[in-house]
Formats: sequence, C-alpha cells, structure tokens
Amino acid sequence: MANQISGKILLIENAVDVPTKNNGVFTKRRIVLDASHYDPMTGQKFENYPVFDFVMRNVPKLDSFKAGDMVTISFALNGRPFEKDGKKDYFTSVVGYDIVPYQRQNGNYQQPNSDQPATSQGVQNSTNEQSQSQQGEQSNVTPQNEDDLPF
Repeated sequence: MANQISGKILLIENAVDVPTKNNGVFTKRRIVLDASHYDPMTGQKFENYPVFDFVMRNVPKLDSFKAGDMVTISFALNGRPFEKDGKKDYFTSVVGYDIVPYQRQNGNYQQPNSDQPATSQGVQNSTNEQSQSQQGEQSNVTPQNEDDLPF
C-alpha cells in the first residue's frame, strides 16, 4: 500500500545537484506541504509540515505545481545508517515519487478556504453530509406506536 498525504503546497525549492561519494551527481528538489488538520471535536489545530525530496527522474513532476495548490503526494520512507566519529546513527528520508492535484473522496474538488487545509475540510464536509443523510433517514421513519413506554 502506498503512503499518501494531501495538503496545500507551502513552497517548492529549485532543483539542486548533490555530489555523491563516488564522484557522481544526483538531482533533488524539495517540496513543503501544509498537511495540518483540526480536531473535529475541539477545533484545535495540529500543525504538520512535512518535507519531501523528489529525486532524479521525479524532479520534473513538480514543474506543473505552485505554492497554494492542493495536492496529494505519494511517498516512500527510506532509512539508512550513518557513522561519524565512530558513532553509528540512523536517519530517515521522505522521498516523493508522485504528485497529483487533490481530489475529495467522492471525486469532487472543492477549494477550501485559506484558513483550513483540505484534510480538515474533508472531515468537516463528510461529517455534515453524514448528519444530513441521517436527518433524511429519520424523517422517512414513521412511528408505529407514538407511546412506546413499557407501562
């Protein structure tokens, strides 16, 4: 299963060439996403600003997007050991391999207001839709016995 996250693009950096140990070069481009969300019960904001590296052949995929666009990014987590001064440590990189315009679950795209990213809008909209459909179901129910008290 692919790892995916949706949100608003905060910034897309220019592509840079990074030298490798074997005197090669690879190209990478970073993108920062605002994937913050709001607790539906309290309205409290949980900030989340992940950074993704698009490398080599995936770098051009960012060319058709700009800051402010709502997108969904598919990514992989890559972990590697690192040794310095005799001490071994580990680091994780988040590598994006695909980016597409954001689409809601039902297939309709709705630009959220600038205060809340799409992740919270989707939760709020689906909650409103559920409550409306439940109200519709309740209004279609006809009571068989208005007095259903057991005594």
